[in-house]
Amino acid sequence: MDMKAKCISAFVLLAANACGSSPPAKAPGTNPEDMSAAEHNKAADQHEQMAAEHEDQAASVQPTGRTPLAEEATRKDEQQKADKEKDIAKQHSDAASKASKP
Repeated sequence: MDMKAKCISAFVLLAANACGSSPPAKAPGTNPEDMSAAEHNKAADQHEQMAAEHEDQAASVQPTGRTPLAEEATRKDEQQKADKEKDIAKQHSDAASKASKP
């Protein structure tokens, strides 16, 4: 591999790392001033419930032996959705804490 190809490979690797390690985006409505603390807590509970549903769906994917890659992709997709909902729930919880302070 020549030097130019090595540099390009290194740049691509660094760019991919930078994108993968960025913090999750702030969800709409999760600023403390967007709603009251009670409303943020209610929204957090709703997102936790949605996360639990996605985790249940991920756990319910049964291996058939015919499409293991598709099954794994479905599990990963549902887990990613669950993780996103958990993140939004945490953002609402954090906003509730800030909204309740004078």
